[in-house]
Amino acid sequence: MSKSGAGLRHQGRRAEPPSDPVAAVGPAGAHHRRRPHGAWFALLGALVVLRLVFHAVFIPVFEGPDEPFHLGRAAMLADGTEDAWAGRTLPPDIVQVISGVPCCPDLSRAFGCPPFDGQGAAFNILRQVPAAPPQAPTRLDHNYEAHQPPLFYLVGAAILRCAAVLAPAASRGVPARLLLIRLLSVVVVAIAIAAPLRRALGEYDAALAACFLLLLLLPGAAESLARCANDGVVFLWSAVVIWAACRRSRSSVLVALLAVGPLIKLTAFPVAIFALVWLWRERGRGPALLGAMASAAVFPLQALRGWEWGGTVEMNAAAHAAHEPLLAAMAGFARSLYTFLKTTVWLGEWSFFRPPPWWLGILLAIGVWCVLAVRRRRGARHTLGHLLALIAAAAGITAFAVGQYRLFGAWGGLGGWYAWGWFPWLAAAAGDTLELRPGFAATTVGLLASFVLLTNGLWLAAALHLYGWP
Repeated sequence: MSKSGAGLRHQGRRAEPPSDPVAAVGPAGAHHRRRPHGAWFALLGALVVLRLVFHAVFIPVFEGPDEPFHLGRAAMLADGTEDAWAGRTLPPDIVQVISGVPCCPDLSRAFGCPPFDGQGAAFNILRQVPAAPPQAPTRLDHNYEAHQPPLFYLVGAAILRCAAVLAPAASRGVPARLLLIRLLSVVVVAIAIAAPLRRALGEYDAALAACFLLLLLLPGAAESLARCANDGVVFLWSAVVIWAACRRSRSSVLVALLAVGPLIKLTAFPVAIFALVWLWRERGRGPALLGAMASAAVFPLQALRGWEWGGTVEMNAAAHAAHEPLLAAMAGFARSLYTFLKTTVWLGEWSFFRPPPWWLGILLAIGVWCVLAVRRRRGARHTLGHLLALIAAAAGITAFAVGQYRLFGAWGGLGGWYAWGWFPWLAAAAGDTLELRPGFAATTVGLLASFVLLTNGLWLAAALHLYGWP
């Protein structure tokens, strides 16, 4: 670091009180260091990981949204397939496996696989997959996940190669490869909970930290973070960014992290904006500008890959011009936002099986209670960074919702799994700016735990009704 940068850092530390994550204000007003939460945190964290592992083995082959296309990218890189770097095609062995297993309606329309009939699909990722019918397609010349940055797929390819060397019998075949990448997602989330997230949440009240961990037990979290996709790695990266800011890491560490995040997935940008604002305010303009340039490194790299911007929305011409009346468009966008919020809690996998209608009333009541149970935290820091990051996230959600409408001519096709990659930052934003009201802590934790148990029970019953026992 330059002398001027070191001076800015030194001055920032002297001139301002310690950040909330490093020194919290106690009841008497004196600053004191907090320690990560203890045994109860470890127990809840272990429950989260066990829930994710169960999900990874329970969900049928390719029932996680977009899993064939994420796996296709990693498999092509692992096998050294021609055009693997661009990743525009889907390997024939994946296409054939899809055609031979029970599947969701979208895959059934595209590949002719039989729909779920309530029999024997659960846990089929652990069993021999039946051969595809003779008339099954053998290739697909378009992988709509080809637009994704390459870092997650390079890591996944390395895992697949290592498994092929260390355990060739156990890692052979498409279902085994799918399970390996699902478990990779679980492992990175477990690492995030055990280290960076634990230390970051240790700076907040125990009841608030417990609420954050309970949220990770919701079905929507497992549906996002235990599938073959890049959201779990975004979760880990987000947790490390928050931890690095909490412990006031060197500017070079933040700059390096800002380079890595967008190379995993472009949904990293809201968290990157928070980190850039933190750098600007804590270290000055120079490190922040370096961080911004590091975040933008994904664009020339994607251009070298022959990047086609953005996947199913931007790679296709808008099929439906946006000529709706204003009120109809506003109602449609509200439906997309509602879908995003609901599917953050309960997606229903790629088949989108739904909860009972009365559950939605309970979800609304829990949301209202949580709003009433918190208040603004006095002396909150980092508010500007969190606000700008929220604006960026909202802008991304809006753009994607409108893009989906222009492509498919319908509102509402916006899954909530993106929010779980942001979860460590969203938890930090809530902890930095909000606190539970006195007397509300025990009731809030109890209500949230009860809701989590109820929701998981209903979700499992609905899933078994669709998939059936093995």
